Amino acid sequence: MSTVTKRVVIVGGSIAGLMHGVVLKSLGYDVCIVEARHPDQLKAQAAGLSLGPSAKSLMETFLPELDTESYSMSTATAQFLATDGTIISENKTSIPVVCSTWGLVFEHLKNEFLKPVSGSGEVQYLTGKRATSVQDSDDVVTVNLSGFDEDLVKTFSAHLVIIADGAYSTIRNQLTPGVEPKYAGIIAWRGNVPESRVPPELKAVFDGKLLMFRAGGSYLIAYLTPGPNGNAMGDRLLDWVWYDKCDVDSQDFQETMTDKSGRKHRVTVPRGALSEAVWAKRVERARAVLSSPWSEMVTTSESPLVTAITGFESDKAAFFGGKLLLAGDAFIQFRPHLGSSCNLPALQALTLLKILNKELSLIDWEDQMLSHGKEFAMRSIAAGQFGMTGTYPEGYVPLYAMKKADQTSA
Repeated sequence: MSTVTKRVVIVGGSIAGLMHGVVLKSLGYDVCIVEARHPDQLKAQAAGLSLGPSAKSLMETFLPELDTESYSMSTATAQFLATDGTIISENKTSIPVVCSTWGLVFEHLKNEFLKPVSGSGEVQYLTGKRATSVQDSDDVVTVNLSGFDEDLVKTFSAHLVIIADGAYSTIRNQLTPGVEPKYAGIIAWRGNVPESRVPPELKAVFDGKLLMFRAGGSYLIAYLTPGPNGNAMGDRLLDWVWYDKCDVDSQDFQETMTDKSGRKHRVTVPRGALSEAVWAKRVERARAVLSSPWSEMVTTSESPLVTAITGFESDKAAFFGGKLLLAGDAFIQFRPHLGSSCNLPALQALTLLKILNKELSLIDWEDQMLSHGKEFAMRSIAAGQFGMTGTYPEGYVPLYAMKKADQTSA
């Protein structure tokens, strides 16, 4: 990978792309991020998210003036609750969890990326521009883009291209045809309520607890996140996710993924677009299978959204001799049960530094990313099975149990 020229193109302007953009900008690279969606479309699909160790490290390293506690809060313990609110089990979380929201993390990363800094590279952030294809041309990669008023297609060339445009990446499909997300048979319903309306039985979230509840063959997770303006007391939100089974061939699935305007969505029906009839049906199910605090939490939420859970694994992250790299969900998509998807692109961006500084070979980088990605893809599937059924796959050992065993043997 050449570091003589400073030109980088990043396809995908969400968190994975911005993480790479902030890191590469700091090294003096000129970075152009292109994003197919407009900002309002991105924000309509936003929800709570967790920052794993690598994501937290990246934020603290490259946004040093930003106080971590101003946009996040730590969650160290997970509780499984019974119907009457008593604790069934309580364990330390597998990895340190820093809860925030997609919107806050996105805005902080984007502001840092666009901020002029002496010694850093020049940057651009273009929306409404879709990457249609790439070609390897000697020492550069050519990226073809549509969405420009003047031309149907515009071409950018760069010595490094990062593909971070999500699980349904057009470019990944070009490079690895047949590698695509598969529906897991689970719908994630998401919403939030202001902290002033958090049911008393769920107030353990204020003590840094992540709460879990299983009912009717489904399960819910609830955790505290900052509000739109930060984590000032009184402005925080209780974010929740309800994982429930749904057959892809069922009428229920077709109705759920069709928004109020009649448009069918492949993955997410964004906030404000959910059909009133679909939400009324979900409220009815909540009242039928959930105990009162969880039912109250769901039924009083505003602007919910739904996501069809998908996932896939890839066997390759680097192409064209390392001039093109897949990042985040364009590389490997985890199911969201561990909340670790944000950590992968951060780890990739931080480890990319070692390649550019000649401290790590491209082969070793790719091997490390594949190993990490496949492990957490497996662990996310296992966590989802435990949430749904109360049992892990046969022979599986969760991370918290491995750590307890290590501490005992020590």
